[in-house]
This record gives sequence, structure tokens and C-alpha cells, in this order.
Amino acid sequence: MTSPIGNARSRLTRRSLLSFLLASSAVMPCQSAYAQVTASGGQTVRIMPAQATCKNEICFHAIDKGSLLYSNADTPIDVTVPPASNGDDYDIGIFAEDGATINLKGGGTVRVGGSSTGLQANWGDVAGATIYATDLNLDVADVARGAIASRSSRMTFSGQTTLVGHGAWSDGLSAQFDSTITVNGPINASGAWLYVANSSDGSRVDLKGGGTISLTGAGQGVFSAVADGVLTATGMKIHADTNQSSGTSLLSGGSVSTIKVSNSELDGANSGGAIWGIHVSNAVTENAAFVLDNSQLTMNSAGAAIYADGGRASVRLTGSDITAFKGGGGLLADVGTGRIFHLPSALNLSAIDSTLSGDMAVGAPAADGANTLSASLRGTTTWTGNLTVNGTSRGNVTLADSAHWTGSATNASTVVLSSATALWAIPGGGNSSVTGTVKNAGKIAFQAGGPTTLTVRNFVNDGGTIQVNINAAGQNDFIHATGTATLNGGTVSVIPATGSYTIGQTYKILTANGGITGQFAKVVDNAPFVDLGLSQNANNVYLKVTRNDTTFASVASSQSQRAVADGVETLASGSTLYQAVAKAPDVASARQAFSTLSGDIHASARSVLVQDSGLIRDAVLNRLYTADLAAIAPAAMLSGPTAYAENVPAAAPAPFGSATPAALSGLWAQGFGSWGHLGGGRDARVDHDTGGFLIGFDTLVQGSFLQDWRLGAFAGYSHSSFDVDARAASGTADNYHVGLYAGRQWNALALRLGATYTWHDIDSDRTVALPGFADRLSTSYDAGTAQLFGELGYRIDTQVFRFEPFVNAAYLNLHTDGFRETGGDAALSGRGDTSNLGFTTLGLRAATSFDLTEGTSATLQATLGWRHAFGDVRPTAALALANGSAFNASGTPIARDALVVDTGISVALSHAASLGVSYSGQFGEKAVDQSVRGNFVWRF
Repeated sequence: MTSPIGNARSRLTRRSLLSFLLASSAVMPCQSAYAQVTASGGQTVRIMPAQATCKNEICFHAIDKGSLLYSNADTPIDVTVPPASNGDDYDIGIFAEDGATINLKGGGTVRVGGSSTGLQANWGDVAGATIYATDLNLDVADVARGAIASRSSRMTFSGQTTLVGHGAWSDGLSAQFDSTITVNGPINASGAWLYVANSSDGSRVDLKGGGTISLTGAGQGVFSAVADGVLTATGMKIHADTNQSSGTSLLSGGSVSTIKVSNSELDGANSGGAIWGIHVSNAVTENAAFVLDNSQLTMNSAGAAIYADGGRASVRLTGSDITAFKGGGGLLADVGTGRIFHLPSALNLSAIDSTLSGDMAVGAPAADGANTLSASLRGTTTWTGNLTVNGTSRGNVTLADSAHWTGSATNASTVVLSSATALWAIPGGGNSSVTGTVKNAGKIAFQAGGPTTLTVRNFVNDGGTIQVNINAAGQNDFIHATGTATLNGGTVSVIPATGSYTIGQTYKILTANGGITGQFAKVVDNAPFVDLGLSQNANNVYLKVTRNDTTFASVASSQSQRAVADGVETLASGSTLYQAVAKAPDVASARQAFSTLSGDIHASARSVLVQDSGLIRDAVLNRLYTADLAAIAPAAMLSGPTAYAENVPAAAPAPFGSATPAALSGLWAQGFGSWGHLGGGRDARVDHDTGGFLIGFDTLVQGSFLQDWRLGAFAGYSHSSFDVDARAASGTADNYHVGLYAGRQWNALALRLGATYTWHDIDSDRTVALPGFADRLSTSYDAGTAQLFGELGYRIDTQVFRFEPFVNAAYLNLHTDGFRETGGDAALSGRGDTSNLGFTTLGLRAATSFDLTEGTSATLQATLGWRHAFGDVRPTAALALANGSAFNASGTPIARDALVVDTGISVALSHAASLGVSYSGQFGEKAVDQSVRGNFVWRF
């Protein structure tokens, strides 16, 4: 049956109520300005396109197991409920009670005026009404209610749900008396409360579909749960930014209610007053719980992230972040009482894998109740603020599990570290006080930054650890018990400042005016050469530093360290250097001290001189090779990568193997620069570089027993520098070179010989810096390097390339004079020493020539080889400390085996002159040396 109900001029009031008591369904179009439709007695009324305004009554009403169904998506429902104006009565837009059902599938809008209600499920004593709504918009005025589920009713919102509140007391969703409101789709709300209350059986509001809730203007809060109510939110963004003077809360709970927020974001800012992030309140005898899982709570207002003013409440954080910006109230606060934190009974805070940023303050009002804060921080939870305990009551702070508290306590009643993994980190340089007892079964760690005093009434150490800092001035962290101290074992852990261990120094670490019972079990430190002993009398505990029987050399990790350690051990125990080593705070520092004192730069300098000697050998051998190359090459090859003096008429390139007349004499010059490093890892890395030049003359002998031998001589200068950063050491060397060389070609076979000598003027500087000790040292001394070397090569010619397999060998003798460093107690003297080394190189050379332009030719040359070193590859230096025994310092070695590469190009500038440039490199294990060369020749 279908029947229209009214029009703009018609109105159905309570006295003209239209009731359907039929055995079949009815379909009702509703288009009037004022309308009322009621379904009862198990019947169903289907409502067609509806636009209605309620007046002091109920627009759509389902009772006594009746059903109302609206399902026209093309024309959404539009219901206006004006402000109530009939005494205590109020209007209800859509009302289901006594087991009835209303289903709004077509979406639409319900506007609610002051003191009225948009949707209500159940009233009175009969339980079990249900309302379903899809894509519904609720627009709620001040002192109005959007949707109320009461008396074991159910209300379910699907699709996109929108709540808009226009006043300080706009209720968005309210579940009461064991009722449940479920939002399955996303919800977007602004300025409206979500409220759960009034049943010992437990009511619920569940937000499951995500969305955003925003409280602006003068709103009072977002979530509120009391009297065993349960409110859950998943995937929500909850924001409050109001001008309310006080009392606004994102989450508010009391009695035995529960609020659970998962995978959500909460933030609050207030231009008018305080916003509380989580508000825990109500009677002392009741219990409230807040659970934040994988959520973020951010506060930037005068309020606090957590506001507790009573109840045995608990807050649990799992994978969540709480941030209270500077200027806000911190993590926990009770501004209303004038105290930072009010704990009439107890608050349990549990945080797992969470981050808490901001300060947490705890204070107690009157001396009533246990006033206990129990904090359990587990997993990877980080507390980046300070937990500051204030007040003069009997309030307690308990750190359990792996709780980590960083901050000072001022007048806290009791501080208990109940777990071996609990930590109280007290900032350095200040004072903390506890009016009651400190019980330590975990760790009290005084932080660096200055001596700190902790004053307590009584101190009980139940197997815990006390970490104290000491310094060289005899100052240390200190616990002062105005009452008694009870020491049931435990550990004193000592952290020394730089240079703190002064042998014979005594530190007082604990005083108890009322006496000490028991003792600490042990003292722990990492110092290898001193013992820290505990002693005590009736009122004090002392810590004393004494030298133990551990020898310096026993902790060394290398032969060089052991050698210098033995040298230091022979010094008088009262010397500043001996004391500096004995004060090493740990084994690593001791080993570093031995390495710094060893003076191994004097040995490593020998490696640098040996490495640089190859620059001179290679220059001579390359000169003889290019001379042989020119003697049998076409004119295009007369300007090799090094200078030579042959005089060959200019000609077009011809096949290799066609001999050309050679110039008898010539001058050549070479400038070079090299850089590289030696060592690393266990051997201190040496960085070095060298720059210099050589000038030479040679001639081809004719008409004597030296027929066809090329004889020459050269001289030059170079400057080398080297640094050992790990030792704070550096040095330089001025090098003066002279040498003779000779070469002979027998068809494809070539022989090349050379002899050189280099004078070295060496200067070195180093700094020794140990805890409580510093020394700047320097010295100068001379050295000399002599070399003999030779090479055999066999020529293989083709039309385009010339190849030459070769093998060469060299002998090197390096002698350094003795020296004596100037400086302080760490100055070393060294005796003269000699190193003997040999080198062999096996490789292949290749060369080719080509025309750059008409009349200008160029030659490309490359070398690849393997170089092996033997003999005194690892250098040593015989050294001694003043008034100490001698020892041998081992330096950084050169590479025993290295890959050798060389490549270059030379251009004939004219018939008599050529210019070339080349690159050379040696690559070995932990050793690299690279160089560039520029060459010029003038033939005559």
C-alpha cells in the first residue's frame, strides 16, 4: 500500500499519529514540512524519498519490533530536527526502541538543533533496538546529540559517515547502558564528542574504517569513556585546536572505562587554554585503561599529553610515539590542582617499543594513599625527556623491567629500581634529593659533566650497581644518606675522566649519617694497571687507587708495542711518563699510548726513502730503453717517453727493424712528482709524496774497447714529505741524487746498467698526547742510499709494434745516522742503522709510432710488470727513552709484491728536440705509489 503523508501545509502531531499495524509491508512517501511515521507490532514501513522537519516529536519512529526502511540512493533522506521548545521534551529525528529496527540505506543528512537528538536507539526498560545507516551526515548544534545508542542497543554506520558539531557540548556518537556503536567505513568528524558511558556491563563505540576527527572552536573534547565504557579507534586522525579556556581532551576516561586507539594519529593545539591528550580521572576505587597501539600522540598546548587526577588508572603504549613540545605540560600533569602531577592512588605506565618525548613530572598532593607511579619501559622504548619527581608527600616512583629514567629527583618520597635492568641516569654537575628511601636493585648511573651529589633519607642497595665518575682533581659523584645505608652486595662501577687515576688517590663515594650496614660486593673498572679498592668505616665508603702487578708489556698487541712498553717500564715510577701510562683507563688506551710513544715514524721514514728510490732507477732504465728504441726505429720513434740524444733524419714511418744513424750525444731532463701510501690496519698508514727533477748527459762511444756502448751521467734534486696521522707524526727529506749508467745493444738483446747515490737530509716532528701528559718532539739527521741495478731485454719487432720482454734486478743499501729528539720525557734517541734490500722486476714493454700532423710524429709506449722485494722489507729503528732501556721500533713495510704499470707519449718538436709525458704506478697490498713525469731532450 502506498499513500502520501501531508504536504507543506499538513502536520502530523502526537494526537494524529499514523500507525501501521498491518500484516504486510507498507510503502510511505514522506514530503511534508512536518511529518511523523511510526512502525510497530513487527511490521515494516518502506519510506520513499523523504524530506521532513520534526516539531516537538519524532519524525521516524519504530517500536515494538517494527521496522522502518529507507533505501532510495537517488534521493537521500533529509531530516531536520529543530531545537526543542516544549518544556522538558525534545525532538528526535529517527528513533528505534523496544526491539525495533530502522535501516537507512540511501544516505542523506540529519540536522539536529539544540537539546534535540538526530538518531536514537532504544529508551526505557525494554532492550535491543537497532539502527543501520549508510553514507549519513550528522549536523549537530550546541547542546545537541547526534546519535545515541542506549539500553543494549546497536547502531551501525557504513560507507562514509560525517559528523559536524557546532558548539562546546555537541555530542557526535554516544553509547550508553551496554550498547554498541560501530562505524565500519571512514568517519570524518569535526567539533563533536564521541561518548561511551553508564553501564557496569560495558558499552562500546568502535571506529574501524579510518578517517579524521577534528575539534575546533569551543569544543570540549573528542573521545570520552566512563562507567565501564569501551571506545576503540583504528586508523584515525584525531585533531583538536580550540579556543576553549580549559578542560578539552582528545581522550577522556574515568571509572573502569577503556579507550583503545590503534594505527592512529592524535594531535592537540589550543590558542585559549589547555588541551589534555589523555585524561585519566574519577574515583580512587575505580580503574581506567588507555591503550595506544602503533599510534602517535602530539601535544602543543598548555595542557599535557597525559592528565591524571585520580583512579588506579593504567596507560599502555605499544609501538607508539608521544610528543609534548616545549611549552606544553609535558607527558603527565595536573594543572587543575596547582601541582604538576596528582596521584591519589596509582598510575601504571607501560611502554613497549615506543618513543616518549618531553618531560614527565610527578608530584603528590596530600599524604593520602600510596601515590605510586609504576613505569615499565620495554623493547626498544626511548624516553627522550626527563622524569622529574617533585613534591613533599609520600609519593613513590618505581622503575621496573627495563625502565630507563633520565633526570634528577627533587624531594621524591621513594625511588625504587626493582629490576636488574632498570636504570636511573642522573645528569652530571647537579644535585638530586629524595626525602624518603632509594632502593636500588638495578643501576644508578651518575652522568659525566661534573661531580653530582644524591641526597636521600635512607639508601638500600639490593645487589644493584652504582656508577660513579672520578677526576684527576680528586672529585667524584657522591651519595649522602642523612639516615642509614644498607649495602646488600652490589657493584661500584668507576668511570674515570681523562687522566683521573692518580696512584694513591682516595675518593669518598658514600656517607650515611646514621651508619652503614653491610658492604658492596665488588668494584669494577677497565683500568689495566691500577686496582681500585673499597674500604669503609662506620659512616663512609672509600675508593682508593693503587698500582697493580700487571706489566705494561703484557697488554701490548704487537712486537713494537711490547718493545716500547718494556722501555717505559724501566723508567722511575714517579716520572710523569710512567704515571701517564699507568693511568690508562682501559687496554685500548694503553695500546694506543705504546704506539704513540714508539717513534715508529723513524722506521717508517726508511720505507718512504726506499719507495722513492724506484723513481731514480726507473728514470735511468727508461732512458736507456728509449735510446735503444731510437737506434733501430724509424724517425717517427725518435722521441720516446723519456729523452734521448740520437740524431736521425726526419722520414716517413718505416717498418721496425730498419736501423737509422744515431746522434752521438745529447742532453735530457726529467721532472717528476709522485704520491702514495704504505700500510694501514695493524700498521700505521704512511702517506707520502715526492717532487723533483733530473738532468743527464750521455754519448754513444766509437773507436775504443767500449765501441757501441752508451755511457751517461746525471744529477738531480727531490723533496719528500710523509705523514703518519695515527701517530700525530710527520717528516720531510731533501734528497740530492747523482748516478752513472751504461747500455749496449747486440742485435735483439739489450743490456742496461746503472749505479746511483742519494744524500738525504731528514727532519721529523711528532706529538705525544696521553691522559694527563703531552709532549712535542722533533729531530734532524742524515741518511744515504746507494743502488746498483741492471736489466736484460729482448726485442721482438713487427710492422706496427715493438715488444720487449725484460727482467731487471736491483740492490739497495740505506744507512741512517743516529739522532736525539728534543722535547720532554717522551724524547727518543736513535742509533745509526742500515737496511739492505733487493728488487726484481719481470715484465713486457710495447711501443708504436704514428704521425700527428705532416712532419710531426709521436710515439706511444706502455709497460706491464711484476715487482718483487726481498731483504729488509719491514724497517726497524733502534730507539731508547731517556733513562730507559733500548728497544726496536718496527715501521710500516713496503709491499713485497706489486703490479707495475707505465704508459706515456712523446712528440718530436723538431729534428733535434722532443717532449714527452708519462704515468707510472705500483699497486701492492696496502701500498700504492703513483707518479707522473715530464721529459725533454736536445740531441746534437
